Amino acid sequence: MKLNPEEVEKVAALAKLTLAADEKERFSHQLSSILSHMDALNQVPTHEIDPSPWLVGGENVLRDDVVRPSLSQDDALRNAPEAHSGFFKVPKILNDR
Repeated sequence: MKLNPEEVEKVAALAKLTLAADEKERFSHQLSSILSHMDALNQVPTHEIDPSPWLVGGENVLRDDVVRPSLSQDDALRNAPEAHSGFFKVPKILNDR
C-alpha cells in the first residue's frame, strides 16, 4: 500500500502533529514500507495454526508486597522546578476548545 503525503498529513492531523513538507514525504515512504510488510504478514496462512497452548490457563507469579522506606515528600519535591501545596506543579497541556 502506497501512502501519499496528503494521507500522511491527514494521519498527522488526527494525531495533532504538525509536519514539514520534507517530513511528510519521508513519512509517506516509511509508512508505506511498514504497510507493505503488514500486507506480506497478512498473506501468511495462519488459519490452520492452533493458538499457543501455554497462554491458556497461565498464572501470574507475584511476590508479596514488602513495606520499605521511601522518599519523604520534601525529598521528592526537592528537585521539582515548581511545587504547590506538596505536589508537583506542571504546565497545562490541554487546549481550550
